[in-house]
Amino acid sequence: LKIAEKQYLNEIVKLEKILDSDLQIIDIRKAIASQASSQYSNGIVNISDYIADVNSASEAKLNHEYHKIQLIRAKLNYLTLFGKEDY
Repeated sequence: LKIAEKQYLNEIVKLEKILDSDLQIIDIRKAIASQASSQYSNGIVNISDYIADVNSASEAKLNHEYHKIQLIRAKLNYLTLFGKEDY
C-alpha cells in the first residue's frame, strides 16, 4: 500500500513540474508568435510560417490546460484511493 501511495504522490509531483515547464514553454512560444507577427507585417516570413508559430503558441496553452486536468485527476484519485483529506 505504501508503494502505491508513493507512486501516486510521485505522479502529482511530476505533473506539478510539468505545469511549471509548460508556463515557460508558453512564454517562449508567445514571444516567437509575436516576433513572427512582426516579421509577417514586414514581409520577412510568409503567412504559413506565421500561422505555424501562432498554432504552436496555442498548442502550448492547450497542453498546459490538459496537464492541469491530469493533475486534478491524480490528486482526486490519490484522495479517493487512500482516504486522505489532503495529499
